[in-house]
Amino acid sequence: MVNLKGNISCKMLVLMDFSAASYSALRYAISLAKLGLGSIQVIHLADPAQFIKSDNQAVALKEISSETEKIENQLAAISEIILADGLPFKYQYSFGNRLQELQAHLAKNCPDLVIIGKKKDKPKSPGKVSSYLLDKYAGTLLIVDGPNEFLASTSISLGCNTRTFLQCDPQIVIHLKSLSQAPLTFVNVRNAIEPEAEIDLSRPQMSFQDKNFKVERLVSPSVSQGLLAYIKEKKVSLICLGRGRQKTIFYKLFFRQKAILHTVYREVSIPILIMGADH
Repeated sequence: MVNLKGNISCKMLVLMDFSAASYSALRYAISLAKLGLGSIQVIHLADPAQFIKSDNQAVALKEISSETEKIENQLAAISEIILADGLPFKYQYSFGNRLQELQAHLAKNCPDLVIIGKKKDKPKSPGKVSSYLLDKYAGTLLIVDGPNEFLASTSISLGCNTRTFLQCDPQIVIHLKSLSQAPLTFVNVRNAIEPEAEIDLSRPQMSFQDKNFKVERLVSPSVSQGLLAYIKEKKVSLICLGRGRQKTIFYKLFFRQKAILHTVYREVSIPILIMGADH
């Protein structure tokens, strides 16, 4: 992810369905690229079942041709705007089952960061593709809600516990921190029944170019409640979380990382970065 010259070279993949939410995701990606995070690729996944209305083969082929032209025009317009800013950019589209097409693309291209928009008509529950990315995708995911941009003043908070940096790869967070002048805050929220334990920050700290970070320790009836209260009180611009690996019954019963992610997804209106699994 860092090239031979020492510059960040992150491959960002934006899922584009031409909705307001996907344009918000693209806007955020552009703001990151302008600060030097890396290149942008936009992919449009078209489901033929959504626009083919006829069983007649000739008519269906015309409908595919018409849809292809429409997609090309929309993606070309996006490309023209981004390339005019001198940003590295390319686009791709495909027809088929949207989830299967996405899985194939991810396996082949291995993006460093996938960026999606949170749709206003589905603010509480993600769709099939978003659910896959939220629950099963092992890479790093950024969910953007509304017209946000990453700025040099963006405040980043990272929710963590004693397992986070054993299970998750913090490299994207480290790169984002290098683009922001605001301190990075490590937020540890523990349940009252959970014993206090020291968090090993040696791994992410070693990669920082400065010491501009701090640690917040909170006790809350639940981790999700504590995180939501912290986000609201501190007016966090970007919250970063790990996926977690639910290995033990004790962990599943009391911490339920998947449930935490979904709760934060439902309740906040700021960008959420979910760190990928450590390899």
